[in-house]
Amino acid sequence: MIRPSSLTHLACLACLLAPLAAGESVAARLDFEGLDGVYDLIAAPAVRQLAAKAATPPLRLPTGWADSYNGKQGHWRAALVDGKPFASRWLRFDVPADAPFAGRMDVILPKSEAEAGTQSTWSISFAFARIGDIRTKSAFIEIELKNAAGRSLRNPALWLNAWLGDWRNQQSNRDIPADTPVTVRIDLDLPGSRFAIAFDGKVVEQGALNGADSFGGLTLAFLGEASPQPRVFGFDDIVISRTYTGPPVTIERMTSPDQVNLLPLSEWTGKPVPIRLTLRNHLERAVETAISVQPSDESGPVGAAIASSTQVPAEGSADIEVPVNLPGAGWWGLRATATAGGRKAERFSAVCLLHDQAAGVRPGSLFGLGFRSGTNDNDLRIAERLGVKWRR
Repeated sequence: MIRPSSLTHLACLACLLAPLAAGESVAARLDFEGLDGVYDLIAAPAVRQLAAKAATPPLRLPTGWADSYNGKQGHWRAALVDGKPFASRWLRFDVPADAPFAGRMDVILPKSEAEAGTQSTWSISFAFARIGDIRTKSAFIEIELKNAAGRSLRNPALWLNAWLGDWRNQQSNRDIPADTPVTVRIDLDLPGSRFAIAFDGKVVEQGALNGADSFGGLTLAFLGEASPQPRVFGFDDIVISRTYTGPPVTIERMTSPDQVNLLPLSEWTGKPVPIRLTLRNHLERAVETAISVQPSDESGPVGAAIASSTQVPAEGSADIEVPVNLPGAGWWGLRATATAGGRKAERFSAVCLLHDQAAGVRPGSLFGLGFRSGTNDNDLRIAERLGVKWRR
């Protein structure tokens, strides 16, 4: 038995979610058969143990648990059980009368930038049932769809008083019958910045995904107030699929010799600046990849692009350094391109070549910066590179 709080896995996976080639798709299904365990915040002391089965795939499925949400402590129990209303083993939640329903279950957390990027479409479906015809006004589960920075793109809700849909737009909601499993499907088209929610195969809500620069995961947030009636509901057959539509090789990172990309001119006069690219191969075979880095200034490209090439291993990554000559002090844009299989991936960064700062202390200097508490090392390094003489 292991602790779900350390991102344990609840279920057998039909297949591991591996890196994808362009146009390919993959899915994982969680069905709870043959598993056991409980996450019980009603017990004293609380029990946070569930059986785990399956190797760790590139996408962590599921889950991270939280006992509270928005400052409210939860008092509920989740367990794997058999019996109606589902035909197979399912995940049952019990919330006692007069107990707050607060907490969180992270269902999917992409690990790599390629998985989280805008070049994939996602589909999440699950069976849901509310047990008993109890309709409490404020008890509901919010389905949080997040980007890689953790900001919610959309928050449709499963209301335990029988609604499904955006709680701000009840015209899109549909009634959820008691003791009858229904299938909820959420489709995220990140390349098109669109979403759709279907209820038993019928689309009930769709629209634009604002800020869909990446996909950072799916969380079920428990937000219900205490109710005079106990509440019971459950999930089964969680299926998550992804279709990768991007180029075979992408550029995951682009870095210079300085962590804040501010380089002393005196150290780099007459020398090329090595720009390091980290490439990711999404295919199951090694790929020869052509590389180019084009310097630019405010007016446009400067000089010819620097070309190189490398082989990226199957479903792996490779680093390559590209030496870039920059004419002198100032801001320089750098656009890197990786071409493989006739498709291109780009990434943009910039560096500055700075004149040397005046050495020593200057008590009368007007050049200073105000830092917030908790200033990180990069902020201090930027200030040092710029020649700041005092801080407050």
